[in-house]
Amino acid sequence: MKKLKKILMLIVCLALSTALMASLLPAAHADYVDVEQAQYSVVRVFCSYGLGTGFAVGKEGEPVSYIVTNNHVIEDRTSDSDVYVTVTDINGGMNAEIVYTDAEIDYAILKLKTPPTERKPIALRSPDNVHKAQDVYCIGFPGVSDAHNEDRNFPSRIEDLTITKGSVSNPKYNLEGTRSILSDAQANPGNSGGPMVDEKGCAIGITTSLITAENATSWMTVAISMDYIMERLDTLGIDYINADNDNAAGEESGEENAEPGTETPETEAVETEESAPKAKLHINSKTIIIAVCALVVAAAAAVIIVLAIKGKRAPKKDNFGGAGSVNFGGAGSVNFGGAGSANFGGSASANFGGASVPAGRLTAECVRGSIAGQ
Repeated sequence: MKKLKKILMLIVCLALSTALMASLLPAAHADYVDVEQAQYSVVRVFCSYGLGTGFAVGKEGEPVSYIVTNNHVIEDRTSDSDVYVTVTDINGGMNAEIVYTDAEIDYAILKLKTPPTERKPIALRSPDNVHKAQDVYCIGFPGVSDAHNEDRNFPSRIEDLTITKGSVSNPKYNLEGTRSILSDAQANPGNSGGPMVDEKGCAIGITTSLITAENATSWMTVAISMDYIMERLDTLGIDYINADNDNAAGEESGEENAEPGTETPETEAVETEESAPKAKLHINSKTIIIAVCALVVAAAAAVIIVLAIKGKRAPKKDNFGGAGSVNFGGAGSVNFGGAGSANFGGSASANFGGASVPAGRLTAECVRGSIAGQ
């Protein structure tokens, strides 16, 4: 019965460990999907002498009309009409109107005359709650990737985008008076204007520049705070998805004068043929550590229970070829190959060859020679 209980305990421990690991997988998959979904808001922005990245903002479930990028991506334009956005390649550029630019902070807001159905608005979030060592991701079209692409028309489809992961070094970095996020997420020229997103796929900044020491082989990525964009969109009366607002935003709330910057969660998102994420699984370092700990706990429990099952066996009684046992001073008996028994200091009696001896006396009997039997 005890052995059965221990086996049941082992089964329970293994089941709990398996359940713990299984519970981690949906969370890891959710993080992966959230980040990858963010790329369905990213576009390529270019003009005659500039090339970079941008991302769509607007009402959830409605066609994309507004694009946010860096001012320096379009500042070398020949005219205000020389600004384009593409979701295919450079030959499929759509003309974009400049709504607002800020050369000092370095951002620009564009409006598309022909909204693309292949993209959807991204959720915006203030970086106020971003903390050091938090995971972040830069999404865009880095020039280093373009340089080695066989397609010289600057492919700008979803499959041409890159996503690089890093951690926040300083969420409140001051770059010449501009609130910024400093991280080690890999970025290159071409990533300018693209979103820096958190684990939920919400844009918290705009990838803007790189900083490095002289002769250094590595650099840090700077993203300007999304607060600047959200404040400007509010001023311009442009609606957007506010990830910090649980009521999300916009209209359909029953109030005609709803403030911009809100979005209704009941509106369905734009569906495209490309909107399904790749069937892969991203597991972050925290998930791996927890999974390994669960395995260690399960293995340790298994070893302990197996050892407990073996246990210590009860000591055997001494027997020297016969059917008797040894007991000195107790109630047991001694038998050395014969049918009799001996007791030293106990109440039992000794019998050697059939002759009884009073209890408590030591008796010796010869078994060979002329006095055999005496």
